[in-house]
Amino acid sequence: MADVNEILTKLTDVLTAIQTTQQSLVQRSESTYISKDHLQAYDESNESFDCYLQRLDNHLKLKRVDDTTPASDKICVQILIGCLSPKIYQTLTKLTAPELPSTKTYKQLIKLLKEYLSPQASIIAEQHKFYTRMQLEGEAIQNYVAELRKLTINCNFNCPSCQASTIDTHIRAQFIRGIRDNDIRERLLRLLLSTHTYEHNLYEASETMIYESVYFNKNRLLLSTHTYEHNLYEASETMIYESVYFNKNQLSFEEIIQIAQSVEIAKQESNQMQPNNYNVHTLRENSNEAKSNQSR
Repeated sequence: MADVNEILTKLTDVLTAIQTTQQSLVQRSESTYISKDHLQAYDESNESFDCYLQRLDNHLKLKRVDDTTPASDKICVQILIGCLSPKIYQTLTKLTAPELPSTKTYKQLIKLLKEYLSPQASIIAEQHKFYTRMQLEGEAIQNYVAELRKLTINCNFNCPSCQASTIDTHIRAQFIRGIRDNDIRERLLRLLLSTHTYEHNLYEASETMIYESVYFNKNRLLLSTHTYEHNLYEASETMIYESVYFNKNQLSFEEIIQIAQSVEIAKQESNQMQPNNYNVHTLRENSNEAKSNQSR
């Protein structure tokens, strides 16, 4: 019986030693992981202050620190101050003067820095930038989409009723409106609108130009280049915004981008020229050249 008790005692000691070793290894691993984690100082030339706050929040979570108690709040303040560049810290001392930044709470310091480094942009001004952003000459479609997304950050594109985001809807409309290639725009509108709606809008534009041609019979080509292009532009604008709501084929924005890119690639490969770019003088030169060839 004594032998059995002795064996049980030894087994208990062994199990206790194993548990102690495991706990020690876990604690050592965690402390090593946390000590290796280092938060780089905020660099306003490389990131926005909002992005820095996200990194700071993640850093505090790894350190298992929060601002729920006065003691832990002081630690958060110390970490924040320690992770600021000399330039930003000097700015912070001016914002908290005559007191030192270390006398403020963590939330107070974050509020002061955010108001100074990330002032609320004018929504109307930001939306104007978005609506006037057209695809630049030589700009890739993917880059154009990326720039549009970047411009929506401060536009507050949300539904007034439910506050759901409407960013994708606005980007899709502006993408179709701002794309430089008319053939790509026409292809997208045909896919997004029903055949009846598309042809009806073109018919109305054509009817308008017929009646205007009676009065603006310029250069014997009935309409000036400006008037002709303006009417087509208005028809296109109508179809662009209708396409947002009557997405006939239920295409996602990613599919719309893929279609636009495929049309662009096909055109580049075939090197097709666009007759829409011709003006009155170009048409007349071609006509005179054709007549000259026929008379020979």
